[in-house]
Amino acid sequence: MSNSHSSPRAEFPSTNSDLWHLYVQTYSGIASYLDKVLRKQANIKLDDFNILTVLTQGGIQSDPPQVVRMGEIAADLSVSPSRLTYQIERLIHLGWVDRTPVKEDRRGKGVFITDAGYKHYMNARAIHTDLMDTVVMAGLNAKEANALASALKHMRQSVQFD
Repeated sequence: MSNSHSSPRAEFPSTNSDLWHLYVQTYSGIASYLDKVLRKQANIKLDDFNILTVLTQGGIQSDPPQVVRMGEIAADLSVSPSRLTYQIERLIHLGWVDRTPVKEDRRGKGVFITDAGYKHYMNARAIHTDLMDTVVMAGLNAKEANALASALKHMRQSVQFD
């Protein structure tokens, strides 16, 4: 990501409104950049990568594959169930996930990652990890990274998605 287009407001926010604007610019810019690179280098959308991350618990494929309820995925990613259903349908069409009934709940549906999805995910994960290390988090020392993590966890806990 280039810093050549940074606005003067991005230096030191003086109000909560300025801080919010900086957050939106930062989040949107990072997400857009990651999506662009993942699409180009790994043929996967960032949204799809995020779903596969939830299904693999960050990179681990269990045998048999772990079934995750649709509601849990939606809550984890803070997306609407209807949006998630659309995305899952795309991933099923690609052969990266499959749907199965949840044994404990006759009405519930669960999703699991397929072998093809796991292989594709692991390729994309290597690219994503490199981008996080060399672009997104580059230049942050441990104290800054911990402060960022603390602030983001606080914000996440303050807002519950229904």
